[in-house]
Amino acid sequence: MNGPLLISSVNWLGDAVMTLPALTAYRTSYPDSPVTLLIKPAMTSFWSLVDPGLDQVVMEAGLIGQVRSALRLRQRRYVRAFILPNSFRSAWIPFLAGIPLRRGVRGHFRSIMFTHVVDLPPVRMHQAYEYFHIMGLDMPRDPLLLPRLHIPAHAVTRASEWMRGSNHWIGMIPGAARGPSKRWPAESFIDAGRQLIHRTNASLLLLGTVAESMLCGQIATGIGPRALNLAGKTTLIDLAAVLGRCRVVVANDSGGMHLAAAVGCRLVALFGITDPVRTGPLGNGHVVIQPPGVQVDRKIARQSVQARDVLHRIHPDQVVGAVLAHLQSRDANFLG
Repeated sequence: MNGPLLISSVNWLGDAVMTLPALTAYRTSYPDSPVTLLIKPAMTSFWSLVDPGLDQVVMEAGLIGQVRSALRLRQRRYVRAFILPNSFRSAWIPFLAGIPLRRGVRGHFRSIMFTHVVDLPPVRMHQAYEYFHIMGLDMPRDPLLLPRLHIPAHAVTRASEWMRGSNHWIGMIPGAARGPSKRWPAESFIDAGRQLIHRTNASLLLLGTVAESMLCGQIATGIGPRALNLAGKTTLIDLAAVLGRCRVVVANDSGGMHLAAAVGCRLVALFGITDPVRTGPLGNGHVVIQPPGVQVDRKIARQSVQARDVLHRIHPDQVVGAVLAHLQSRDANFLG
């Protein structure tokens, strides 16, 4: 596989984390093959954490921007492209750029733009394995592990300043970009947080986006003075540094959950009707909580009543028990 490679990368944080095992395997197997990622502007910070020297081409917005992006890529003379997302646009740009070999999965009327259509095996497998198939790699025999992220010193310093009020932190990520269908109820986070404050020496850290700052503020207020709300105050790089200082993180199925796994946090991950076999956190030592007997579905509406009802069935005591079991196994100083 000599010659420069373009990877049309995914657009969501969680999906990007799940591409890392395949990307690492490819770069390890073909160290002399230059790799460039075609990404949206919002993903530049994440990829700088993965490898500050990784070549990136930022996709321009709009139809004219896409054409300009394709013309820029044409000048670089890539010999192959792996198209990881399922969108039409992600396939159209490498096609318009004239890249000779183009691999991706069928769908959205885009198969005609591929020189090799990848048919994923009809088995229930983690999404991370799908990227091995798209990139033409052998399936790994060992468990999927994530590469170490490169968190800059200035972000570590800022995290230390925010968190100087305590030496023991438990993170909480109550949001999810998909909305209420993937969010454990706020009152359940409050209940679990109050129990953890009562039963441990830890402080709680509420984390999320600007859009989730009100939700996180409500939960922090409900828990009490040992809860700190940083939602909307951190950049993605800051968030990675903050998560790296948490001993355990309680999170919904979300991009934040996957980022926490990528920085080495242990997770208590809360799943409704999404499938943890397919999108659960990568790495070792995580606990996934999902009510029994759930009919999982990869496609989920933002306002699914069924999904919200399933999440309501996760009792705060279950979550607290999982957090305490993790802390007991690692650091008795956390316990009150």
